Amino acid sequence: MEFFTGLDVFTASTSVCALNANGEIVSEAKVPSDPGSLAEHLGELPGRITAVGLKAGPLSQTRG
Repeated sequence: MEFFTGLDVFTASTSVCALNANGEIVSEAKVPSDPGSLAEHLGELPGRITAVGLKAGPLSQTRG
């Protein structure tokens, strides 16, 4: 199964939502925002990720 994954990134946690080709939710979870936790969760999803959408909070923006 191929699916689209959306990541809503915050400092402490990331909300992860995976949708199938029909737009139906396959998985929803909140995981710690460290790379190891995200990789572990994404690796457990059933199928292949074909696209990733990313929304990051204001702390990820450069100010100058």
